[in-house]
Amino acid sequence: MLISEPTFVQIADAIENGVRIELGTTAHDNSLARAYHETELIAECQGTYTDLNEVLTELDNLLYDWNAAIQADRPE
Repeated sequence: MLISEPTFVQIADAIENGVRIELGTTAHDNSLARAYHETELIAECQGTYTDLNEVLTELDNLLYDWNAAIQADRPE
């Protein structure tokens, strides 16, 4: 699956602004998708690989406010 516009606009914008997206669960954490800016966890979603589209849609929605804050901090 490709992460691209227009399906995941917020994820694509966040990646362009330096966000790292991690997919996958660990033995200690059942979150399927995480978004980090530098070392700060800015969004996290739980689910399974069968729900990947839903999980990425939720992550995309969660990144909306983060992207808006980044845009507001940029001088025009």
